[in-house]
Amino acid sequence: QINQNVTVTAFNRNISDWANMNLRGDNILFSPGGNEKVRIQRGGGISFNGDTATANALDDYEEGTFTPTLRDATAYTYQDGDYTKIGDMVYFYIRIQASASSPSSNPWVIQGLPFTSANDDVFGGAFRSFGRNVFSSTASDAINFHIGKNSSEIQCRLGSNGTSHVATNNTSFVSLNEEIILQGFYKPAGG
Repeated sequence: QINQNVTVTAFNRNISDWANMNLRGDNILFSPGGNEKVRIQRGGGISFNGDTATANALDDYEEGTFTPTLRDATAYTYQDGDYTKIGDMVYFYIRIQASASSPSSNPWVIQGLPFTSANDDVFGGAFRSFGRNVFSSTASDAINFHIGKNSSEIQCRLGSNGTSHVATNNTSFVSLNEEIILQGFYKPAGG
């Protein structure tokens, strides 16, 4: 443990172009030009531009993959998921296509998100950037992709207010055996 401030200063040929790294208590500060730009906080996390509030510190960053599944699908052509978690938000990309399925009256759902969503009213969702045979002909038939509370799945809902579920056997709107690409975001449980 450091009981006093320690400063490391680096100079460039131009005297106005200098940087300090300060070990102040248990914080590490980077101050190019004498102005604090980055702080590694004692309790964890990184803050920027002189901000000392723990609540504002970036304390989590993660990238990874996951394997999404479609309800009622039995085999897959594509089954890819990538995510980036930054702070208290998860951003994801899904490419999925079933090669075999047994459609039923079950709701059309993509399961297996990398984190369970938070139990609050900050809902998540996704948008379709590609989808063969995922139809919507009018605003009242709009297809919405919704992530609810305490959930690790994306629900396909129908209607401008997104209240009706789309069944996996409803070929008027979806075909499980067609490729779909989604991107979206949500707030995970535990931030």
